[in-house]
Amino acid sequence: MDIGLVLPDEIVAEVLRVLLERRGHRVIRVVSPPALLRAVSDDLRVILLGAKGFAKGADADGLVLCERLRAEEYRGGILVLTRDATVEYRLACFEKGADDVFVWPGEPAELVARLEALARRAVFEYPGLVVRVGGFVLDTLAGTLTLPNQDIVTLSPTETRVLECLLRNADIIVPSDRLIERVWGYDYGSGGNRLEVVIRRIRLKIESNPDHPQYLRTVRGVGYVFRAPQPAPASVRR
Repeated sequence: MDIGLVLPDEIVAEVLRVLLERRGHRVIRVVSPPALLRAVSDDLRVILLGAKGFAKGADADGLVLCERLRAEEYRGGILVLTRDATVEYRLACFEKGADDVFVWPGEPAELVARLEALARRAVFEYPGLVVRVGGFVLDTLAGTLTLPNQDIVTLSPTETRVLECLLRNADIIVPSDRLIERVWGYDYGSGGNRLEVVIRRIRLKIESNPDHPQYLRTVRGVGYVFRAPQPAPASVRR
């Protein structure tokens, strides 16, 4: 599979390139933001973005590029590599659309494993299934959700997986640990409240008032539930 590297640090980039190519992946080094935006039209399954501590120049910051990629409707996985280990910065990465964050220095083999895990979970694996619930239509291949009013919103791969699990269990409370296992699996790690961040992103896209959600609701201490909209009662003629 093709994996894109946007990493100014030549030493780290070369180590990752060698490890990935040894595992049979094709590595595409991208040296500039414009080149990256052109490359996403190719079959890049996963992109690794060098962020705080790696990026040279504000326009090349991984956080900025991550947001631009999602705005361009890139559907693959995004892993942000940073030297900032603070929870606040990692959560900011998830807010901008990252699927995973890795703090450097770290074990290169683990970073490669995370990239491969993202590639397996990327939206390209979905067999084109469509999930329909109460006027909502989720296309897991395209990564889009059609709302009851026919507006269409674009979802990241992580948002797609979370929403698919909730829609397939509409009106059933899904425990948080089940969602975490479904979406991140074994490598959830110390991600803190990244699930809450993804839920917030989804609400911003589907709820008219994200602070008082109508559909995607929190069941405190347990998890989340998607409440399907009920059809209006049929009028009775007398």
